[in-house]
Amino acid sequence: MEVYKRIRVLAEGFEALEVARTKFDAVEFPEAVKIVEKAMIDIHNLIFSKPIEPATQDNTVKPVEKPEEKVELTERSKPDELEYENREDLIWIEINENIRYAYDEENEVFILQYKKDGRFQTLKKFKYEDLKKIWDALPDEATVSDIRSAAKAVGVNTGNLENYLIRIFTHVKFGGDLTSHNRKIGRPCMVLIKNPEGDFSLAEENRRRLEQEREVIGSMYSP
Repeated sequence: MEVYKRIRVLAEGFEALEVARTKFDAVEFPEAVKIVEKAMIDIHNLIFSKPIEPATQDNTVKPVEKPEEKVELTERSKPDELEYENREDLIWIEINENIRYAYDEENEVFILQYKKDGRFQTLKKFKYEDLKKIWDALPDEATVSDIRSAAKAVGVNTGNLENYLIRIFTHVKFGGDLTSHNRKIGRPCMVLIKNPEGDFSLAEENRRRLEQEREVIGSMYSP
């Protein structure tokens, strides 16, 4: 139970950092984005033991090496996924400088990639039909936790990559949008809006909020 509580705390911290990264990125604070992304990668490793660790000096992401551990060949490590390494004909959408995704319309799959040694490699493939099952099971406003619960309910293995799936669900195949406020729980976190209306924009919302926060912080240190 204690381990479960720690994982929950780390997961909430990861979501909070994702909000911060998005906000800093929206107002073009590159150094702040790098600091937050490093913290996100550290927490991601602690929670999921994923093959991602802090960036090297050349700003690439290297896999976590566990020499004596038996590695099971999973969906994300199958050799046939190498076919997507150099698929520049696809439209790649950056989640951050080290993570990107694209939709392969011919095969109806989403490809999630991470950067290693300056090159992008496939982390996992998601069948569109599987993601559609998750999408249909989500409430109108969904958090990362909601995505995790929906995936479990419909029997889809996400590889504990829900923090990236929430971004993929903003693709035109789904039409969702993101906000950084959740009225249900009253604290900032990434929230997927399934049916956005009007001129909803996460970037504009975050830019406005960050400007307000900067004004408040600035007034605290004003003479």
